[in-house]
Amino acid sequence: MGTRAVLAISALVISALGCSAASDPEGGSGGSGGGAATGSGANGGSGAAIGVGGNGAGIGVGGNGGSGNFGGDCAGVSQEANNAVLPADVIWTIDTSCSMVEETQAVRDNMNKFSQGITAAGVDIRIALVAEQYQPSPFPPIPDDGICIAAPLGSGKCPNDTKLPNFAHIFQTVGSSNSLQLIVQTYPNWKGILRSNSVKIFTIVTDDNSAITAQDFTNQVNALDPALIKANQWKVYSIFSFTNCPSAASPGTVYKDLVIQTGGVASDLCLQNFAPVFNQLAAGIIGSAKLDCGWSIPPPPAGQTFNKNQVNVLFTPSGGGQQPIYKVPSKSDCGPAGGWYYDDEVNPTTVLVCDSTCQTIQADQNGKIDVQFGCATIEVPK
Repeated sequence: MGTRAVLAISALVISALGCSAASDPEGGSGGSGGGAATGSGANGGSGAAIGVGGNGAGIGVGGNGGSGNFGGDCAGVSQEANNAVLPADVIWTIDTSCSMVEETQAVRDNMNKFSQGITAAGVDIRIALVAEQYQPSPFPPIPDDGICIAAPLGSGKCPNDTKLPNFAHIFQTVGSSNSLQLIVQTYPNWKGILRSNSVKIFTIVTDDNSAITAQDFTNQVNALDPALIKANQWKVYSIFSFTNCPSAASPGTVYKDLVIQTGGVASDLCLQNFAPVFNQLAAGIIGSAKLDCGWSIPPPPAGQTFNKNQVNVLFTPSGGGQQPIYKVPSKSDCGPAGGWYYDDEVNPTTVLVCDSTCQTIQADQNGKIDVQFGCATIEVPK
């Protein structure tokens, strides 16, 4: 993204300013600066306890404040902000029923290339595979049962191919229509690979439809572990039959609904061309993990503590005129007016903006984002 993102972190060093940081709504009178370090303090506008010195190069005490809540009381130490790259935790379920022999082989052949492509893009990926345990065929050329993942992702020591922390094989026979139920039921077995700040992606490979609805699955996942899997902040990717083709037991309409609902990626199993499919899935995961409109929260300056209730996000369009972006409680609260939210409201590490706000920012290549610390957060108007 061409937009410059600068995090402005308020030092609020009281001894350097020579005044109290108490929030007098009118502010005190501006102090005179001593050389370039503080400049010559001028009267500010209305509403700031600390204002930017009008004629100086540094900070003075605002006489009558700055402009609203953003007079200059949050100006201070700045550092370049790089867009956040979140880790990705991907849970695969593979239908290994007898009609899925070729597809099971495709997963086995492509899983390493899939994971390596994502890692090469700078995304830290972990994979849990919910699928039948590998058993060699007793009567070749009858195909082997189950699946085993070779090194370096898996151990390659079949059938015990788990290789923690990046790969866990959950031994579970998956039928034609119960992939979604098994994702929920096996949660205790794959919970251990999850990171709190990761993108969570459920990837289903099947030639059939689901026995439960998209809404049933959504409700069950949202209720699994809200602290670790945040409601409505996960995605579904799927390789399923788009039509009633010769390779299909049934079109996967439920998976289509989930992909659309969560902004995931769908690939057509009817095409039976799996290398491009895995490339498409990998590209989708990389795009989900590399947030164009997300910024990691840096540590506060020395002597300061982070207060999640004293953070504001401001956008300055190329035409000028800095404007606040209002905070919303979560992504699900993003409305047409947009806003910003934390990746984790309890223990935030990243500032994210709503999709509509992201589109506005990305459309202005010369705009600027400031994430400012030290002022009371402006919530979305009620």
